[in-house]
Amino acid sequence: MDFPGSDATWKAYFEQHRGFTFTTIPPSICDVVHHFSADGHFSGAVRYPSDGYSLYLAMTVAGLQDLLPVSAALAARYPACLGAAALPVKEDLGTHHFADEFAAWRWGIDNLLPHTSRSVVFNADYYNNADLNQGRAALMSVDYPISQRAFIMNLCPLWSCKSDPAECKPPSPRRGTPRETELFIEVLESRDPLVNVWGWSDPEHSYTNATTYAGGAVFCTFSTPNLAWWASVGTALGERRSI
Repeated sequence: MDFPGSDATWKAYFEQHRGFTFTTIPPSICDVVHHFSADGHFSGAVRYPSDGYSLYLAMTVAGLQDLLPVSAALAARYPACLGAAALPVKEDLGTHHFADEFAAWRWGIDNLLPHTSRSVVFNADYYNNADLNQGRAALMSVDYPISQRAFIMNLCPLWSCKSDPAECKPPSPRRGTPRETELFIEVLESRDPLVNVWGWSDPEHSYTNATTYAGGAVFCTFSTPNLAWWASVGTALGERRSI
């Protein structure tokens, strides 16, 4: 989001100075899926409904089982590579028929959270209280937490609007979210002390306060994609460096 030319800059550096070679994949979903499924990076899909919250549970399942999260709508659009005949559906969150997002989070906390990383969690910052463009950028940064089998969530820890009371009054989309705050804190308190909270949340003061209160440490990682790749660079170079 901030430095769109960075990938090309680093690619040139690694090619010229570190002897790296890169494979160019045609810019289509099916070409990307075929390339990585052929390399054995995933063997199937975790299907989820486009309800606005099951996506994050699907990404958590993807990290735990090495699957590709695929929405029902996307599978219907690209049946040749994402349909059940092409990519076996190993998990289908649509079968749970969650009544609302809180039922979904309760299921995820009870059934997925105990099996995820104790040191890394991720918050997507993609809800009405946030800048949705920033939320899209934050979601780009989820590759490293998924590789660490982190719990992926999208909860808004908006304690109150005392920094600017007008924030929570119409026509502003900001509003108090006590139930989401409780879940956010429950997730963090179940992890190790100083758990790394990747991604972002909005507003900033509420996010940092809630994270600190729950014993976590903020890792501001919106607009920082490819961190899983960077974590592998040290291994590729024979150096003991990682994120």
